[in-house]
Amino acid sequence: MGGTLRRPPRERTLASKNIAISYAAYRAAVDIFPADKVAVFDPLMRDLGLDPNDTTTNPTTPIGVGNVAANAVLQYRHRDGANQLGDEPGGVPGVPYSDYTGYRSANAPMDIRAAFDRAAVHDPNLWQPLRYVDGTGA
Repeated sequence: MGGTLRRPPRERTLASKNIAISYAAYRAAVDIFPADKVAVFDPLMRDLGLDPNDTTTNPTTPIGVGNVAANAVLQYRHRDGANQLGDEPGGVPGVPYSDYTGYRSANAPMDIRAAFDRAAVHDPNLWQPLRYVDGTGA
């Protein structure tokens, strides 16, 4: 985007920067954690005196700068290879971050509940999946 969002010096106040950053952070957080929008992120914005429903993209306002900047980052990140949206061909449809590459680790999964066994590591220079039991017992 270069300097397209840069505002004149008189508009570069701390308050304007805080508003722009708050909107950008809000949009990014909601994009990554949509289930927390209403219970977590909307109240945080309101606590700051900001309207979470203000989606202006007018780049002459701090809100617009934040929303436009967040949108640019999110558009890039949605296609960064992580499959955040779960829509990459070859992945599990609708499952965010599902593998679509067919990747197979050279190392077998290591159960971290057991004592470390060097023989379980085929190649220490490559990634090794870890197997564990979480709080749900899974």
